[in-house]
Amino acid sequence: MSSVSERAIAFADCITGRTISVAWACRGQLRTMQDCMILYTGPEPYERVRTEYLRLRTEQKAAKLRESEAKSVAA
Repeated sequence: MSSVSERAIAFADCITGRTISVAWACRGQLRTMQDCMILYTGPEPYERVRTEYLRLRTEQKAAKLRESEAKSVAA
């Protein structure tokens, strides 16, 4: 399996219809899914997403400021 969603589906399939036995019966699927998820939820990916978010937010604020300045000049 190559993607997190495929691994999550495999884990979901394993836990379907189980209660207490999930703890030992699906341990491998859970670990595989978690190992894959850490690639997207660790500190480095989080920092990349945070940096991109802040960049976009700054651009949007600057665009709104330019727009409001243009409206006040036109008025």
